[in-house]
Amino acid sequence: MKVVHVFGESGSGKTTTIELLLNELAGASVGVIKHIHAEGFDASDKDTARFARAGAGAIIAISPYETISILRGKRPGLAEALKYLEEMGVEYVFVEGFKEEASLLKGAIKVLCVKDEGSALRQIAELGPPDAIVSYSMKEVKAVGNIEVIHMPEEIVKLFSLLVYQKKESAN
Repeated sequence: MKVVHVFGESGSGKTTTIELLLNELAGASVGVIKHIHAEGFDASDKDTARFARAGAGAIIAISPYETISILRGKRPGLAEALKYLEEMGVEYVFVEGFKEEASLLKGAIKVLCVKDEGSALRQIAELGPPDAIVSYSMKEVKAVGNIEVIHMPEEIVKLFSLLVYQKKESAN
């Protein structure tokens, strides 16, 4: 299973980057693990949200094509989520966020999304160098340090090639 850790500050393009890569990987078995900072999920006035508000500790919603589970209380950790997806036979996993748990992602392809060069330098100093830097706004910047900046969405093929052809394998 190939793990791609997509991280960066809020509004830097993490979700958009994953969406573009999901489109490129159409037909492959792909999973996404998203770190949500807020408490709870917004499911408006659907029955599943009503059950949660009424106090259900676990809710499993099953449709003909999807199964959604909401577990309240102790959250499973990133390691458990990765193991679950691996057991399901997922080929690629995108992990969005989880900067604090980056040490669990040894062997993952690290993609840093940034708005500006200062943000890139701060995060590299904090978390170490990524395999790729992605930006939707720094069109004039070719590299930060010795790491090329991939300009999105125009250069999605460069990022996709890194993802597919890089030999790193996740060490779960």
